[in-house]
Amino acid sequence: MFTVARPADAASADQHRYIPAAMLYVGLPAYLGVVAFSVRDLLESKDGLTAGAGIAGMVVFTAAFFWLTFDFISRQHEQSRVVAIAVMCAMTVGLALLGVTTAVFGAAAAAMAGESLPPRHAIPVIIGASAVVTATAITHDFDGPEVVSQAIIVFVVGFFTFGSRRLAESNQQLFEAREEVARLAVLDERVRFARDLHDLLGHSLTVIRAKSELAGRLAPVDAAKAAQEMHEVERVAREALAEVRETVTGYRRPTLATELANARSALDAANISAVLNIDAIDVPAAVDETLAWVLRELVTNVVRHSRAACCWIEVGNENNSFVLAVADDGRGSDAGAMGNGLIGARERLALVDGTLDLVDGGPGFRVRARIPA
Repeated sequence: MFTVARPADAASADQHRYIPAAMLYVGLPAYLGVVAFSVRDLLESKDGLTAGAGIAGMVVFTAAFFWLTFDFISRQHEQSRVVAIAVMCAMTVGLALLGVTTAVFGAAAAAMAGESLPPRHAIPVIIGASAVVTATAITHDFDGPEVVSQAIIVFVVGFFTFGSRRLAESNQQLFEAREEVARLAVLDERVRFARDLHDLLGHSLTVIRAKSELAGRLAPVDAAKAAQEMHEVERVAREALAEVRETVTGYRRPTLATELANARSALDAANISAVLNIDAIDVPAAVDETLAWVLRELVTNVVRHSRAACCWIEVGNENNSFVLAVADDGRGSDAGAMGNGLIGARERLALVDGTLDLVDGGPGFRVRARIPA
């Protein structure tokens, strides 16, 4: 039931690990090999000034490429990466103007753009790099298949990296959503468990207290009756323990009929007259269980807080709704007052689209629960 989430920074860093690894172990050696051949070609086929400018452009491009590759591991310089990619794109165009074949440089710039930039910027950069490489190949009199292949290489490398980044982000979002769902499930289970324990123990302990007080009053005048009440205390305590165990394992399913009998017993023990008006209605299982929990909480409140002499309980069908009403002639409560028990009862009713209302008028405290049929 309980899960341990990884730190967000570790999770976000992990989603990019595979790209730097591919660049370090596969991309960099291949890139350096191609650059070495490009330097040799420049020295053999160009004059000294052109060769020097081309080599300087390659050095600047390679520096930006290395900086970006190693910065992907730490992810600390978001804005600087944009500048570095712009430098790479500018060097690619400059090398093309100097007559250097630029397929590897265009592919590297497209890959970095696809990995780092948002879609609205990455896609134009990838397409632009492919266009520059295509134009350079044409000016070098490459044949048709070579021109197409170089353009496709840049295009595929750029969009492969772009797609890998988007996939990694989607996977990270799914991971975070799964963690959030697990966290909410744990929270919901904790709320349910706390609500069940409150209803179970609140009712049982209230009955135990009421019967113990009754036994104390009877002891001087009727020892046999007092002993009988203490046996009832023992029975209620044993049932409460069993109910807690059942609740912990998730199998507790109270019924309205059982809780009506328990309500009469608890009210009698508290010396409160119980008046029950129960219509024979066919209640679905989910509604029956919800009304049972709500009745338990309402009767517990009457016994513990009302100081009433009489309590009225009504169950019936009204305007195509199942209705449970509990009223007493006690001291009442502040208008709109909702303790933890009533809040829990309202939450239970909300799960079956029901409502819980405090009814004004008359002495005492009156509550009405309604669940649409």
